Amino acid sequence: MANQQLCGIEINLDRSSNPKIYYLLERPELGREVKTFLKDNDLRIASAGVRGSESGTNPTQIKLEGPSNSIMKFVAEYLSNDPPIGVYRLLYSGT
Repeated sequence: MANQQLCGIEINLDRSSNPKIYYLLERPELGREVKTFLKDNDLRIASAGVRGSESGTNPTQIKLEGPSNSIMKFVAEYLSNDPPIGVYRLLYSGT
């Protein structure tokens, strides 16, 4: 990873212990804090995965992209109680 740079993070919403991240997609009125954090730290939602159910759709994953320091801030702020394995995966670019 000598020349690679952190550029994103994929989060499994079903396994995260922080409901604020889930609310970002499922209940936007409750996800305002996270949306503000993303905007203030130049992070963007690159993609979101959903699955259908009888009651509608449920978000299952989210991919964020942005500066490496902002991604690490996000991890510290919203994923600090979650183990990386199974909950999130850091993404790198470059060779």
